[in-house]
Amino acid sequence: MDTVFQSSPAFRGMRGDVAAAFYRHSSQRRNLYLRVGASSLLTQSFNALWCAALNMRRTEPQLKYFAMLHDDIAPESWWLDSLLDEMDAHDLSVLSVAVPIKDARGLLSCGLSEPGEQWDAERFTMRQLARMPATALAEDFPGKVLLLNTGCWVCRFTEDWVEKVCFTINDRIIKDESGNYVPQVEPEDWNFSRQLHALGVRVGVTRKVKVSHIGEFPYRNDAIWGVESDN
Repeated sequence: MDTVFQSSPAFRGMRGDVAAAFYRHSSQRRNLYLRVGASSLLTQSFNALWCAALNMRRTEPQLKYFAMLHDDIAPESWWLDSLLDEMDAHDLSVLSVAVPIKDARGLLSCGLSEPGEQWDAERFTMRQLARMPATALAEDFPGKVLLLNTGCWVCRFTEDWVEKVCFTINDRIIKDESGNYVPQVEPEDWNFSRQLHALGVRVGVTRKVKVSHIGEFPYRNDAIWGVESDN
């Protein structure tokens, strides 16, 4: 039976519903190796988990997949099996769940960008998501980079590209049109997505797995709400 390196960068622990999804209700059909992050530096935790999986695959030929679940995302039961099945159905190397950010606008953490434009991104909205295929593929958006979310995702861990990527957050300070200084950030998931695009990795975003992004409220990905577009 194939093994999944199932990880979570949960430095301060998990809520009960997230812990249940991570420890008890992720898969009925795969062997799991569970690993939780131990760093308050987000991308350090990501990279430590990734390196642990890379080192494990040197001696464990049954290790076929890597999965990640953030400590504030509560997916439905058997989410990992659903993701792996959907990834296989579309012959993808990486599949990410569409997750709304934690505010009332209904913006998602995934979206589109122009190739080579590091600071350019347009996030999908929940209303746009409802009109898209249940699983949207990068080739559905020719000439664009499909930006993934790392809150709940899975990838094939037998392919060469897994040794060519890392997780990093890019920051800068610029002046806006009024001359005021403003911070900008490119989160680790978008930077990771650009690396995947440059390497030609087949990726997709799905709403077939229901999740709640836990904040002041449970921001769900299985309802239509929020603004029409990210502008």
